[in-house]
Amino acid sequence: MSENAQSTLNSAVALIDRGRYARWQAAPVSAAPVSAVPAPTGVVAAAGEFEIRFVNSDRVVTAEADESVLEAGLREDVDLAFSCTLGGCGTCRVKLLSGRVDMLDENALSDEEIAEGWILACSSKPLTALQIEA
Repeated sequence: MSENAQSTLNSAVALIDRGRYARWQAAPVSAAPVSAVPAPTGVVAAAGEFEIRFVNSDRVVTAEADESVLEAGLREDVDLAFSCTLGGCGTCRVKLLSGRVDMLDENALSDEEIAEGWILACSSKPLTALQIEA
């Protein structure tokens, strides 16, 4: 690839990333919570902190106040796929088995996927204890 073409491509990617970031920053705080089946009776560590059980990896972590599912999992070395971390690519899509989250950005999911319980780990913050298929 020529240097000019590579430069143009890099500029386009940077512009797209800035747009995703701006959209994420402007996401309404009052987005409707996404629900699955009833939440497990996990221990709440402190006000606003919730237990997240990653079923496939047999790991349990505590999400700190204002921390996304992805951030909590990565902090405790849970193997989670991710890319943009802004809710725009869908790489961090995981299945919510139980509990409720506030998903700030759902652009990378179809209405059908949301109805099936899929969430974006990067833009979902726990509202209750969670069980995640990951």
